[in-house]
Amino acid sequence: PMMEAIADSFTELVKNISLKPPQIPYISNVTGTWIAAEQATNPSYWTQHLCQPVLFADGIHQLWTQHNPILLEIGPGQALSSLAMQCLDNVPDDNKVILSSLRYAYERQSDVTFILNTLGQLWLEGIKIDWSGFHAHERRRLPLPTYFERQRWIEPQKLLPAQRNIQPTLTASKLWKSLVEAGQLQASAGALEFDEQISQAKRECLDRLCIAYINLTTAHLGAFSNPTKKYSLEELFDQIIPSYRELFGRWLEILVEQGQLHGEQELFTNFLPISTDFVNKTLVERAKWADTPQQIDLQLYGENMVSLLTGKKEPLEFHVSTLLKSGEFSVQESPENKYYNSIMRICLEQVLKSLPPQVNLRILELGAGTGTGTRELLPILPSEKTNYTFTDVGGFLNAAKKKFSDPFIEYQLLDLERSLQEQGYSNHSFDIVAFQVLHVARNIGETLDRIRSLLAPGGLLFWETTQPRLFEFIDALLMNPIENPESDRNMCNPFLSKEQWQEELKSHGVQVTAFSEFAPFTDHIIVA
Repeated sequence: PMMEAIADSFTELVKNISLKPPQIPYISNVTGTWIAAEQATNPSYWTQHLCQPVLFADGIHQLWTQHNPILLEIGPGQALSSLAMQCLDNVPDDNKVILSSLRYAYERQSDVTFILNTLGQLWLEGIKIDWSGFHAHERRRLPLPTYFERQRWIEPQKLLPAQRNIQPTLTASKLWKSLVEAGQLQASAGALEFDEQISQAKRECLDRLCIAYINLTTAHLGAFSNPTKKYSLEELFDQIIPSYRELFGRWLEILVEQGQLHGEQELFTNFLPISTDFVNKTLVERAKWADTPQQIDLQLYGENMVSLLTGKKEPLEFHVSTLLKSGEFSVQESPENKYYNSIMRICLEQVLKSLPPQVNLRILELGAGTGTGTRELLPILPSEKTNYTFTDVGGFLNAAKKKFSDPFIEYQLLDLERSLQEQGYSNHSFDIVAFQVLHVARNIGETLDRIRSLLAPGGLLFWETTQPRLFEFIDALLMNPIENPESDRNMCNPFLSKEQWQEELKSHGVQVTAFSEFAPFTDHIIVA
């Protein structure tokens, strides 16, 4: 309707252009079917194109019905490829190939890596690639052998007579090497099985919902009651409890990045609020992924963010009570979680293979929460050689006792912000695993010191977010206020990168490696 005012003058203008029939067939956005010569040469058609809704879904179905095509989005972002995935929701995933040429805005991988992956997928689908054009600007190309030409030679080790009757034992360095190799192989194998397109569509939907909730929360706080006034951070923080002011400041930056708020020199104005109806439509869009933990958590947070930011609800108590009430213990895990869990599991299996018969495992899981990681590790642990301590600050312990009946588990309270020895834990007595819990610490260095005091020689295995997406900046409501003035880490930037984790761990005297190095994954499994 906004374009109707110029429709007549636009038609007269187009009449002055020499219109010719198209040489390449394409789908009309006006009719949702193939463009006809008489349409393309009629000025009135282009006025309809200007004023009428785009029949995108009809066009996608027309393409799919007649050609079963490979769809490639040209241009920045992945909005159209995501819409195409939704339009073809009833088509089995194995039968549709929908690709993007440029990465999504919040992806951390390089543009070159992304477009090369897309090129490789096109080649796998049988598309003829102009390799001469592709290699036209290369610096140097080396011929490499294919995997059929593998040759290897290992010099036989000569043993002294006295050594021939000695049984070989696995040294700590060999165990470390075998552990790293097993993790790397699983990370590579899991990445090959991972459906990046579906995962990307889910992440984009989650990002849209995050932005919607941040916008809606800002509106409900009444932060911009005068739409033309320029507000300072101090004015906007008026209702926010001190521990969340940095985080809310980051939310304002996100709204600025999305064009829903104007910010300049820490003054904000021209807030564009969205409606509750828009949020509800976004919730409908994400319905097919409603069984994944992030989607459930986000809706729970989104509907209560005003109460959490203003201190009317305590976040951890709210999180525990709400998830237990909603039965989160039975939630199906996401493909990403399965990928990371498989690496954790294969690393532990490698330890079990190498474990001397007389040695028992003493595993302590930090902040075990809903037991997402616990349920992956328990089935592979030998009950006669394992002592497993499930710890949390509370709330989830009773639910975990009902869920896990293995005889070698015990359940204990553990608060990482207090001395562990004062809580009854013995020094250097555990191998430790932790699933997305260490980043909530007020001070990472002090927390690692406490963990190190518990750690027996040989192992620390944990999973952490290292490339946060928008959801993590809402999930940060569960974090303790950060208390480390000498660090760049704060509530606006609470997560450590893979490199920062490695540096932090090395400074505490431990050897460290991390998986995975594949672009779609924003977390890392860290073995130290």
